[in-house]
Amino acid sequence: MSSEEHSIAVAKASVMLYDDGQRKWLPAGGAQGFSKIHIYANDRANTYRVVGRKINDHEVVINCSLSKGMKYNQATPTFHQWRDARQVYGLNFPSAQEAETFAQSVADVFSRVGGGTVIPPKGQAAAPAQASQQPSQQQRQQEEAQHQQELQRQQEMQRQQDLQDQQELQRQEEQRRMEEQRRQEEQRRQEEQRRVEEQRRLEEQRRVEEQRRLEEQRRQEEQRRLEEQRRLEDQRRQEEQRQQEEHRRMEEQRRAEEQRRIQEEQRKLEEQQRQLAMRQVSDSPPPGAVVDVLASQTGPVGTPPTSRSGEAADGAAFSKKKKVAPPPAPRKESVPPVRAWC
Repeated sequence: MSSEEHSIAVAKASVMLYDDGQRKWLPAGGAQGFSKIHIYANDRANTYRVVGRKINDHEVVINCSLSKGMKYNQATPTFHQWRDARQVYGLNFPSAQEAETFAQSVADVFSRVGGGTVIPPKGQAAAPAQASQQPSQQQRQQEEAQHQQELQRQQEMQRQQDLQDQQELQRQEEQRRMEEQRRQEEQRRQEEQRRVEEQRRLEEQRRVEEQRRLEEQRRQEEQRRLEEQRRLEDQRRQEEQRQQEEHRRMEEQRRAEEQRRIQEEQRKLEEQQRQLAMRQVSDSPPPGAVVDVLASQTGPVGTPPTSRSGEAADGAAFSKKKKVAPPPAPRKESVPPVRAWC
C-alpha cells in the first residue's frame, strides 16, 4: 500500500479463483482459509483496488483494481464474484451481513468511478451504481453523512486492523528475533563443538606423533644396541681369529724348531758315525803285516810250537792279531723321517 492510499472497507472472507481448465473454484494461495479483504482508495488519482491477505501468514492472495464497467455479482448472500481481463474472483463471506456491507462499499466505488453494476442475489432487483435520475440535495447530504459515518467506521476498523497487524508484526518480529537468537545459539554451540572436536583431533594427532616419535626413538636405540652388539661380536671374533693365528704361528714355530732340532741331532749322529768309522779304519793294520807276525811266532808252515813260551807267544800274537783286525763296516741306523706338524 502506498502512502496516498487508505482503506475504505474491510471484511473477512475466503478468496477463490476460478480455473477454466478444471472448470471449478480453487482457493487462492493453495490452501483454504480466511483473509482480510481491504478496498484501498487513492483520492488524488480516483483509483480503487481490492487487496486480500491471509490472516495466518499475511500472504497476498488477491490484488485487483475496481474500474468502470465491471459487474459485481452477488451469486448467493455469502458468495460474491466478479471478473477482470485476466481472472474470475470469488469471495466467500462467513455471514450475509458482512457480505452485504462489502457489496455496498463496492457499489459506492462504482458510483465514484462513473459506472459499474452490482447484481443482487436472485429474487432482488438489480441496483445500478449510477442512478438514472439525479438525487435531491437533501438525499445527497444524507448520503454524504452516511458516507462520512461509514468512512469513520471503516477508518476505526482500519485503525484496529492496523493495530492488530502491528501487534502481529511485532509478534512475528519477536518470533523471528527469538528464532535468530536460537539459530545463533545453535551456531555457537556447533562452532564450540567443532572447536572441541578440532582440539581433540589435534590432541590425538599430537599423541600419535609423540607415540610415533617415541617408537622411532626406541627403534633407533634398538638399532644402535644391535649395531653395538654386532661391533662387539666382530671385535670378539677378530680377537679369536688373532689368537688362533697367534696359536698357529707359535705351533708352526714349535714344529719348525722341533724339525731343526731333529735334523741337527741326525746330522750330529751321522757325523759321529762317520768319525767313528774313520777312527776304526785309521787304527786297523794293513793285512800283510798280520801274516808276518803270525809266521814269525809259529815258525815254518805246519810246525807246531815246541814250548809253553811258544804258546804264550802264539797267544799274544793271536791277541795282537785280534786287536789289529779290521773292524766290520759300521751299520747305518735307519732314522725315521720327520713328520711335519700341521
